[in-house]
Amino acid sequence: VDILGPQESREFEFFLAPDEPRRLRLTWRLSFDDAVDVGRQVEFADAMELAPETIGANGGSAARPFQRIFPIPYVTGTPLRSGEMFVGRQDVFEFVQEHLLGAYQNNVIVLHGQRRTGKTSILYRLQQLLVDTHVAVLVDMQGLAARGTADFLYALSDDIAYTLESQDIELDLPERGEY
Repeated sequence: VDILGPQESREFEFFLAPDEPRRLRLTWRLSFDDAVDVGRQVEFADAMELAPETIGANGGSAARPFQRIFPIPYVTGTPLRSGEMFVGRQDVFEFVQEHLLGAYQNNVIVLHGQRRTGKTSILYRLQQLLVDTHVAVLVDMQGLAARGTADFLYALSDDIAYTLESQDIELDLPERGEY
């Protein structure tokens, strides 16, 4: 592309012909000149998982019949709190269950992603799936840090105490002034 003006876009299409199903890491580099710099470069990367049924003979794509999903499993609005409406993400649940407890130490798992992609729904579902082995405390961080350290720590303690209480574990919450 020679020149791309402000607010303009171009679409590019790439065709891949892998010889076997596997996980691919795709990387590409965008080089451009802008008002700030000449020859700026930004690298992008993404992962793609190829299932066996997507690869046909001679490495081409296999013809797989279209299958309509109904009702549509994606629900807009507030996060899902029950398992009846939850569809998919089994890979995420299996990863968390396998990696939450390490052989020699407990592990930290960070769940990240774009806004409104189901992270909170996953956390609610994990609360249900891990109930036999863990007490999962869901802390809504929106706005907590803006109120100051003492209020943040108190809100965190309150969420923990409330969740433990729902599991019949009694815990005395310190007074707010103690934070």
